Amino acid sequence: ETVRSFVDDNFYIFKIKFVFWSIIDQNNFQFDILGFLYTLHTLLGNFRGIMIYNDYRQHMLRKLSLILALGLVLRIGFLTVSPPELFGDEIDVGYQAYSLLKTGQDIYRQTMPFYIHSLAEWRAPLLMYATIPTIAITGLNEYGVRLPEVIFGVLGIAILFLMTKKYSIAIALAIMPWHIHYS
Repeated sequence: ETVRSFVDDNFYIFKIKFVFWSIIDQNNFQFDILGFLYTLHTLLGNFRGIMIYNDYRQHMLRKLSLILALGLVLRIGFLTVSPPELFGDEIDVGYQAYSLLKTGQDIYRQTMPFYIHSLAEWRAPLLMYATIPTIAITGLNEYGVRLPEVIFGVLGIAILFLMTKKYSIAIALAIMPWHIHYS
């Protein structure tokens, strides 16, 4: 964004210089003030359009940040309440992540597996690997096991907003009880 802004600003400075020199009569070196003012007005109108676009983007980011903060607060607030205890799948994820953290192997002694054989079935390892840092920081408890799911839930709100560009849908997902329960 900064590079594009820098390039755009330099382009407009170059354009102003070019217009300034093209307005001057090369033979008599007389300056056409009306032509210069008209061109300057046109360029400033383009600057104003860029500023309005940037203000809109900042406004959009502020609203999205508030929606994401609401979703994060609701999910962290209900982290140990809904559901009240860890399910078997969550226990399995926590145990696999803890084993990977301590030994680099899953519970069946496979080193850094691409597909993990859990207690009941085979699973994709993304959640297990995403749980390793939170277990390392918070310990093997409900927060350590459920925090990656909270992060993925909040990212889901952001992705849904980016796909639809509708605040109402993002707010609905942020406060939807089943989404809070599963994330």
